Amino acid sequence: MFDINALIHNYGYWIVFLGSMIEGESVLLTASALAYTGVLSIYKVFALSFVGTCIADQLLYNLGYYIGPGFLEKWKTSRKLFNRLKHIAIKYQNIYILSFRFIYGIRIISPIIIGVVKVDQKKYAILNIVASFIWAFISCLIGYFLGSAVSKMGIFNLKKPYIYLIILGLVGIVILASKLISSYLRKKYIRQGEIEK
Repeated sequence: MFDINALIHNYGYWIVFLGSMIEGESVLLTASALAYTGVLSIYKVFALSFVGTCIADQLLYNLGYYIGPGFLEKWKTSRKLFNRLKHIAIKYQNIYILSFRFIYGIRIISPIIIGVVKVDQKKYAILNIVASFIWAFISCLIGYFLGSAVSKMGIFNLKKPYIYLIILGLVGIVILASKLISSYLRKKYIRQGEIEK
């Protein structure tokens, strides 16, 4: 029988680390909410998510910087996003680097685009560290407060599998809301990029 407690205990931190390397808000919010229960350490969740996202986005930047636009030209979707976002990546470098993690649908491609347009390597490395810290901190904070809110509802008195399901459900609602907001921001970015062509 599937044992979710054993899964969290044995692989929880690995899941946080690997999840933070992709669009891992759902993993991070869930882990932070569970950290409120004491199942995981919020400090370890924060540290692993900070390091994971920082490494992943630095590698993606290097991919774009050294391989160039040919990598993005292979797929229609990435080619479209590149053509629409490259102007913003050039004109608003600092803001773009600090904000792309919060915008659904452009998170993975953005560091590649930033590398392709040859944003200064030292500048990107510094801003990547700052942005990774901000993203990990805000995500952990929201998840932890979500865990606190669940606790105040008395849900933690239930058996653990039910607690986890309720937390996952609430995290799902938060993620859905954030994706709707970030989808709006993504469209705004893309519209801005089309205007600046």
